[in-house]
This record gives sequence, C-alpha cells and structure tokens, in this order.
Amino acid sequence: MSMQCQILPLSEPDLLQIMEIEREVFEYPWSASLMKDSILSAHTESWGAFDDNKTLIAFVIISEVLDEAEILNFGVAKKFQHQGFGQKLLAYIMNHLSYKGIEKLFLEVRVTNTPAIRIYQKYGFEEVSLRKNYYRVGDKFEDALVLQARLQSVKTPKDDFE
Repeated sequence: MSMQCQILPLSEPDLLQIMEIEREVFEYPWSASLMKDSILSAHTESWGAFDDNKTLIAFVIISEVLDEAEILNFGVAKKFQHQGFGQKLLAYIMNHLSYKGIEKLFLEVRVTNTPAIRIYQKYGFEEVSLRKNYYRVGDKFEDALVLQARLQSVKTPKDDFE
C-alpha cells in the first residue's frame, strides 16, 4: 500500500475531520471547543496528513514555548493506523520544529501503549519521568511516561516525511 500523503497546517475548516478522528480513536476525546481553541491558539501549531482526496489521515497539535514544544494531541484514523502515516507526520514535525530552533520535544504516552513507545524511541525519545494515574482508562487510571527528544541531535530519515 502506498504511503503517500500531504502534510499541511490545520485550520478551523479542518475541525470536523479532526473531531471524527478524535472521537474514533480516544475513549475520552477532547471537546470540539477545546480542539478549536487549541488549533487557533497563538502558542500552538496543528498539522495534518491528508490523502489525495483531502481526507484527513492523521493530526498533531503541538504547544510551543521558547525553545521547547509538547505534543498535546496526536491521532491517526483507525483505517490508516499501522501503515506508517503517524511516523511520517512525527518525522515531519520533528524536522520542522528543529528547523525553527526548538530544542526539546515532549509528550505523554500510556505506559501500556508499547507500539507507540517503540515508535517514539525509534525517533530518539527517551523517558524523563512518570505521571501517576494520568490517563483514564474505563473506570481506572493508568500511568503515563513523559518522553523527551532533543531535536538538535535527532535526525529523522528524510524519506520518512517526503
């Protein structure tokens, strides 16, 4: 299967497609108003991977402060998961942020999300701390790993985002 996609900045008109993915992949999705505020905030960047039909495949929302950034939300539509689109988007934003002078990129991931943790490690993320009971999973809570990548030292393969 071809992994062709176009990575573009997201804006308010993309909100409907973003929310479709958000509700499909997360047990406790963000509200549409929170998503809209995040997309429009002066301190965030939002990027999406689109197929040839302009259908949103994946999205990421990043908060930036000085020389640090944090991935606030990252979702890949279920029918496009495990095909490399999320990695393509991750590689793109890491290179983009590095080019802008961002030195560190942070994110949280559920401790049991082994596939995601492996991908993040592939891209140079390392564990920096643990947040107890961070994610709600059903009627319980799960810990989150806080991961960090030093962008100036991480070089993602150019093929991952072109």
